[in-house]
Amino acid sequence: MTYYEAEAYCKWAGGRLPTEAEWEKAARWTGTHANVFPWGDTWDAEKCNNIDDTSPAAGGEKRLQSAPVGSYPDGASPYGCLDIVGNAYEWVADWYKSYPAAQQPVDYTNKHRFARGGCWDDGPMNNRCAYRGWSLPPDRSGPNPKSDCDHIGIRIARSVAD
Repeated sequence: MTYYEAEAYCKWAGGRLPTEAEWEKAARWTGTHANVFPWGDTWDAEKCNNIDDTSPAAGGEKRLQSAPVGSYPDGASPYGCLDIVGNAYEWVADWYKSYPAAQQPVDYTNKHRFARGGCWDDGPMNNRCAYRGWSLPPDRSGPNPKSDCDHIGIRIARSVAD
């Protein structure tokens, strides 16, 4: 889905896209430690849908597609988020730009949006919590513009009332 479709769907569903910071906290933060992967600091190909996964029951790469939501319960984040890495990149609300202290800063505000989380045809480098992908808002294919349309989706966020 495009960024614009993602925004519209979230609004229709009574939510919004998470900010990049919200997404990353939900993906990796234990309260005292930022995990490399949602489940910890060691790569395990059987804990998310990815290029190295061979689990046909969960939809792994052998099926060359995204898996049903919840197929990897052992890969849940500290906040209980399922499929937050692997399966499909997820749009977040932020424009693509470098962290403030970057040595070679880039700012694609009004051009590219962030997509986080890696997808089913990625390995551990893109399926780690810190990976920051980007895509053009009207694009449905994720960070690789020549790929097909099941590479990018959404996670709906809702604000907690004060």
